[in-house]
Amino acid sequence: MADGNAGLAIAVSTLLLLVSLGGAGYYFATRTPDSPPPNEGNNSPTEPIDNGNNTQAIICADNQREIFGENLAVVIGCEDISPPTNASFEFNSIEVTLGSITGINWSIDGDSPFVFTVDCSDSAAQLHIGEGDGEPAWLVTANEIGISTCDVEVTNKGGSTNLSLEIIVVDMAPFALNYQPSTHILTKGEPFTIFAYYEQGEPTSWESSPPMPPGLELRDDGAIIGAPTTLMPATTYTITGSNDGGTDSTNITITVHDQAPDLITYLEEELILTLGEQMNDMIPSHIGGDVVSWEVDPSLPSGLNFSHVTGRIYGTPDTLYERSAHIVYANNSGGYGAIILQITVNDKTVESIDYGSQDFDLVFGASTLNITPSTSGGTPVSWGIEPALAMGLQLDAQNGILIGSADEITPWVNHTIWANNSGGSFSTWLNIRISNMTPDNISWEGGLEQILEANKSVSISAINNG
Repeated sequence: MADGNAGLAIAVSTLLLLVSLGGAGYYFATRTPDSPPPNEGNNSPTEPIDNGNNTQAIICADNQREIFGENLAVVIGCEDISPPTNASFEFNSIEVTLGSITGINWSIDGDSPFVFTVDCSDSAAQLHIGEGDGEPAWLVTANEIGISTCDVEVTNKGGSTNLSLEIIVVDMAPFALNYQPSTHILTKGEPFTIFAYYEQGEPTSWESSPPMPPGLELRDDGAIIGAPTTLMPATTYTITGSNDGGTDSTNITITVHDQAPDLITYLEEELILTLGEQMNDMIPSHIGGDVVSWEVDPSLPSGLNFSHVTGRIYGTPDTLYERSAHIVYANNSGGYGAIILQITVNDKTVESIDYGSQDFDLVFGASTLNITPSTSGGTPVSWGIEPALAMGLQLDAQNGILIGSADEITPWVNHTIWANNSGGSFSTWLNIRISNMTPDNISWEGGLEQILEANKSVSISAINNG
């Protein structure tokens, strides 16, 4: 170089080159005039050239670098540039996550400066020199899922070398995996579907611990579908979604109830029973889920029984019972079904009525009645008669007693008498006549012998004690 100051500037500017990655640095230094020339006997500078100032200049070959004198102004020799050798990355293959930028360590021997040529086989990743903490570094940028092989040629004026890096780009690990809501109460036999949600990293495989209950399936997309076939108490399942980037887990709690019983039916919904008579057993039927227990509210009338296992109603009522509603419940884990039964317990009907006679021939003003009937079967609670009795006679509506006196002359009259209770009515008939007394003890005023005057009208009154 003709200009000593320019040579000094070049020497200073090329004094130090740092190539670093991830905190590891490699220093390559040119020689300075203060350093003794290495291997001076092997240097082969070109012939000196007269620079016009009676100073000869040394021109180094392309694969050499200059050696300066003590004042850094004069080139006093040349030395060969060491070609790049032993170039390698820390790993032959690296796995990175989609969207990430990752630094990778490397090493190389030889003199800088280097020129880098990078050729990647796929767009999945890029390899380039970047700036990390103010220092040059190799950086891997993950663009898309796939595999990219990047070949790097490192060149300086002394030669070149090659190194290669396989870059495997995997998806981001699943993150924030969840099911909404996370607690479900299902019904046996009824369809169910729920989808998984996550914020990043699509899972490629799914696992449930413990396994899903019978009838439910964990699909390849994380959805849980199906119709459960067995009853199950509340159970928590850990669902794990995985891909090449990692895993994430969440919990979902599932309870399987039975279908609620429905359409509860008995052979009759209106039960009219008779006191003391055994009823026909009644067993209910239903659709829906299996019944676990049966209940009735309010309790059945005295003498009747209810099975809490089968819902059967049976027995013999032993007390009268006015018509009342009873609700029968069929229960299981899914709920209940119900039916309303109307129950009445009536008395037995009256089977006979006996007044001792069915014909009563009474005498006006003389006869009286006080006859209590006897009955069989059920107990009468009321009595009635048709047509009404003659004046002075009456039928007690509470107990059926015929009572009174014959105060009115009447011919024979047929009367129907009813004895009633909750079981029905029974009737009988009575014939009643009220006649005048038979003439009796006839006498005349003045006795049986009368003295009459001739040709004179007389009036003799008769006396009748009948």
